[in-house]
Amino acid sequence: MELLHQHLWPVHERLTSDALLPRCERKATQNANESFHASVWAKCSNTQFHCKEKGELAVSSAAVACNFGPASVNQLGDLVNVPSGAHPARIADSGVRKSLNKSLGKNQAVEGKRRKLRKEAIEKAQREEGGSSGSNICIWNVLDSQFRCQQVKISPHFFETKNLKNFVVNVPQN
Repeated sequence: MELLHQHLWPVHERLTSDALLPRCERKATQNANESFHASVWAKCSNTQFHCKEKGELAVSSAAVACNFGPASVNQLGDLVNVPSGAHPARIADSGVRKSLNKSLGKNQAVEGKRRKLRKEAIEKAQREEGGSSGSNICIWNVLDSQFRCQQVKISPHFFETKNLKNFVVNVPQN
């Protein structure tokens, strides 16, 4: 018993210190563990008294949601014969949609950067060409979708259109 007390007492002191309270007030997350704790606090507030069963339910459902996604909590309820209605299913779907939209937004930012760089390169090539008259083919350095620079042969008619997808661009093979 004394050995257990020696190991648990420092943890108890750290978790009950007043220095930890300002971090807990905002329920802000700084790492994965605190993110998990925030999801537990969202299900079972740490500012009010709750029975042991509600605390255990909050921890187990937060663990399932963190490991398998928000929709899995409803599936877990179905396994223990606790049917979930339409509202919890809608909430779970919105959680999945939020995470997908967040990742999609990151992809859209990368694509926006690529489009901006491509537009700037086209404008620079037009300025260097002095317009798009003549039938000569210019060599132009472009960035592909992985931001790798490639030399591309482009006809001047490429710059005259607004729909750039209709024109074939010849990329020399290395």
